[in-house]
Amino acid sequence: MKKWKNKQKILCIVSVLVLMLGAVGVFYYIKLEKEKALMKDITTHYNSHVKLQKNSFLYEKKNGKYQKIGKFLKEETVALEKVKIETTKQDYFKLKDEKYYVYYQDTKKGDALKEEPYPYLLFNQNVVTTKKTIFYQNQKKNMTLEKGINLPLLYTDQDFYYVSYLNHTYGIRKKDSELKEHENTKDIESTYVSVIHYGQIYKEGETCTEETCIAEKQVANHFNFLKKHGFYTITLEELEKWLEGSIRLKEKAILLTTDKEITSDSIKNNSYKIEVMKEGLPLKFENKNNKVTLEHKITAIPRYIIKNSTSDADYEKMIKGEEVKEPVKTTTPSITLTGNATRIPVLNYHFFYDAASGESCNQSICLDTAKFEEQLKYLKDNGWKTLTMEEFRAWMYGEIELPAKSILLTVDDGGQGTGKSNGNKLIPLLEKYQAHATIFLITGWYFPPDYQSPYLDIESHTNEMHTEGLCSGVPRGAQMLCSTKEQVLEDLKKSISVTGSKKAFCYPFYAYNNAAVEAVRESGFALGFQGGGYKATRASNKLLVPRYAIQRNITLSSFIQMIH
Repeated sequence: MKKWKNKQKILCIVSVLVLMLGAVGVFYYIKLEKEKALMKDITTHYNSHVKLQKNSFLYEKKNGKYQKIGKFLKEETVALEKVKIETTKQDYFKLKDEKYYVYYQDTKKGDALKEEPYPYLLFNQNVVTTKKTIFYQNQKKNMTLEKGINLPLLYTDQDFYYVSYLNHTYGIRKKDSELKEHENTKDIESTYVSVIHYGQIYKEGETCTEETCIAEKQVANHFNFLKKHGFYTITLEELEKWLEGSIRLKEKAILLTTDKEITSDSIKNNSYKIEVMKEGLPLKFENKNNKVTLEHKITAIPRYIIKNSTSDADYEKMIKGEEVKEPVKTTTPSITLTGNATRIPVLNYHFFYDAASGESCNQSICLDTAKFEEQLKYLKDNGWKTLTMEEFRAWMYGEIELPAKSILLTVDDGGQGTGKSNGNKLIPLLEKYQAHATIFLITGWYFPPDYQSPYLDIESHTNEMHTEGLCSGVPRGAQMLCSTKEQVLEDLKKSISVTGSKKAFCYPFYAYNNAAVEAVRESGFALGFQGGGYKATRASNKLLVPRYAIQRNITLSSFIQMIH
């Protein structure tokens, strides 16, 4: 009996021990699973670059504890130090090249930051703050730091000093900081900038007879010279900032400019960029064939003028900032055209607005009516014949002769200021100066009676195919080039039924391919018009007649040079 009781005690103790071991095992199993889940969670949040949530904190590690030192007021991407997550104690991630940390739950994997080299020279000054620092982007608070900074000055504007911090560029308010001298670079700042101006760049196969017309090949030779000698191009905005003292430029900076939009892909896609001059720039240039220095004001900037007669030796002088003695003509050239026309300028307008009455138009192809009237007055006063479309067609086909001073005015679309119900700027001026023009109307969008005038012919600009960006692999992704032949022919048929004419057609956006040209031919049009920027001759492809695009920044002088 006694032995049996002892056995019962032993069994009881064993049972308790088994239960205790089981409980301990379950406890540690649950703990291990939680550790695994946490490790997985931490690992999932870690990446070489992470995006921080809005209002995430920045931490500093002191005595083994993480203390808040700053706050991100907006989402921000930061780079992390490369580590292998091995324990759940690694729940704070250290920033790359910094002593600060972020909490893992505030992060999610982000895209790598583009670490492009700073394009300008650092100032030999540092931006210094004490106690608390507020970082701005786009003039809005982006991050706060509960301590001061001492960082190299990148550039400035009216209200901010700009620094690089956490692989981002931030602004520090001038009133909250000060500058202290500090040698950040020994590189030499550019003491001058050569502004090189091209009047008009034309492609092989085009013609351009003005002295400021420059062939693509000549521009390519200039680019090769720049590359060989280590020059780089800046923008109009960068020139303005340099003159204002907001940035420091490295040596061998140049600015290339032109008056007209560049159509050449080889030039547009080159590493050397040519800036197109726009209206409303604060920069004002003077044709003085001399370099720009920091002493010059933004309202009186000298520039070099490139001509088709400019020698390689003179170009080299220009690039090196030397004075070029060749005189620059500032008066309108006197050109006399007599006899019969052998080539005719075809001008292409789009929209009209009256700036004097407070009207505006935000596209480069808009023209102030004051400029348009100035051009029409010049044509009338100087004996130019503005052609009807029938006269131009007959001349192109050799049926009639026209005087040397003949010109064809065309207007595309039917938008702002061209019709009686959308501003009525075009027709009154044509009638005032008795000038003929042709409007290429999108007949499905605009009502032909709005454009009726004895001085305005109406021709086709498609019925409803004036839409771009619809497909890839064709110029401008133009709808006409994305559609089937049957769809195009049906659209042109509708447009012809509205205009009642097959004299002329204009390709939307100047975009065409072989199929589009063939559809225009099959539809029975006598003429087709594109862009191009050179004069039409009888030898021109009659379904690809070239035109000059009139831009809002055109001057009377450049208009006169264009048509002569």
